Amino acid sequence: MMNIYKANYCKFKSERNDARGNKLILKDSLYSYICPDLYAFCTWLFCGIKDPKGIIPSNYVYNSFYNDKSYEVVDCLRSPHLYVEHGIRKLVKDDELEKCKEWFNDLDTVVSSHDLLCRLLMFDVDGDEILLTPNKTIIECVPDDIVPLYYVPFDPVKLEVNNDVVFQAIVSCMENTQIGDISNVMTKNYNNADTDINFNKIMCCYNNLSIDYPKTQDIVKLGQYEEKYNALKAEKNPYFFIYAKGKSQGVCKKLSNSNADRVCAYIHKRTGNRNYAWKDSGKKFNPSILFNNEDPVKVDVEKYKALEKVMFTLRMKERRLVSSINEAAKEMGRSEGWEKKIVNMMCFIICVEKPS
Repeated sequence: MMNIYKANYCKFKSERNDARGNKLILKDSLYSYICPDLYAFCTWLFCGIKDPKGIIPSNYVYNSFYNDKSYEVVDCLRSPHLYVEHGIRKLVKDDELEKCKEWFNDLDTVVSSHDLLCRLLMFDVDGDEILLTPNKTIIECVPDDIVPLYYVPFDPVKLEVNNDVVFQAIVSCMENTQIGDISNVMTKNYNNADTDINFNKIMCCYNNLSIDYPKTQDIVKLGQYEEKYNALKAEKNPYFFIYAKGKSQGVCKKLSNSNADRVCAYIHKRTGNRNYAWKDSGKKFNPSILFNNEDPVKVDVEKYKALEKVMFTLRMKERRLVSSINEAAKEMGRSEGWEKKIVNMMCFIICVEKPS
């Protein structure tokens, strides 16, 4: 019982900390790789169609995870979600769905070749991930007056690949250690009461250019934004970082009224003070505290009794087998180690045989 308690408590504590750190579990949501409409690509490549239609219509996405689900709309999000772009897209249904099932058979998220979702979320299709969620609350809260960011990134430097160039690229990667600082500065800005949304626009661009720095060897200067950047960088972390990033309370602010801190406080209050009663507590353990009542289990007493008889019959059969194999092994003059090995092997083979 105590081992079960420790395992359950550790899992409960881990998931509770994740939730207080704003890592929430959203029903029927998933991370997946982003894939282009390869049907459109193949018709261009093999059929010579200059403007291929493809399978996925504009403003739609496809993921086989939702084939048998009733959802019609999902929110498409990048991770980390630094700015406020939300790609609200419809899920492929009806006639196109059958063609998608034929061409796309995994859990990749296939985007339309007629869609500007890649510009909105600033992704390419070389292994980038996307989060899809049909959560109505999140979708309904998405503002409809947000203008997406757009900026022209630097082009990669075209150089001959040699040892010196490879070495310089590795050095650039090692020097490019500010990416985490930039996202933390943006989070602090969002968490403050006087959020400067224009500042975070610049920071989002700066962060993405910094990520590309090892291959472009070019970066912008912060200029007029450098003072605010350094001030936010020096600020204490938001309260919810205690759980999101394992920070100590001493380097974090007090609980604020920001959205993230309010979620943290709500989870803390709703999941605390659970008086579980265990073996040595003097109380009778009440397992219903841990039940998930969304999917109730129907207990069929007769079936359990029949299963108990089957298990008893199998145990008796195993004992008879072990006894007979032991006797046979002794007659073979094998050592004790060989006897045990033969017993285990024969029991396994006989027990897994299909009944006649």
